Amino acid sequence: QPWARGHPSRPVAHWLKLLRAQEEIQRLNIEIKRVSTWMVHDEAQLQAVIDSLQTTDLLMAKALMEFTSDQKRVNAHVRATLKHIYELEGYTGEMGIGQREGTDGLPKSDMHVSDLEEYSDEDEELLNDVFEGVSNLTINE
Repeated sequence: QPWARGHPSRPVAHWLKLLRAQEEIQRLNIEIKRVSTWMVHDEAQLQAVIDSLQTTDLLMAKALMEFTSDQKRVNAHVRATLKHIYELEGYTGEMGIGQREGTDGLPKSDMHVSDLEEYSDEDEELLNDVFEGVSNLTINE
């Protein structure tokens, strides 16, 4: 039959792909803000722990400072990538950070080692997926 040859189904397939792309854009808008929020809170947590270790364990504080320095360099690259994403013509998400669930805004400055949040493998996998997705985006300059 002529109707079964596939031509009429192409527009439907394109339409479904367009719907999926729109869903993905909405999801990325959320994940991009989530990464921004995570970086700010993570850096604040690390600094708070370093501050609390300064009086109790200088060796551990020094090791954590080196780690934090490396982490801040990585975060600077991620922030630069996020800045490019924010500037994309089709970007529809919000800029800046969000509010971490269970908090009342910006990270506390009086955190201690016992306050550190454990990130699950699922959180780590999600962040890796976001970074992979962001790195696959084409940035036009």
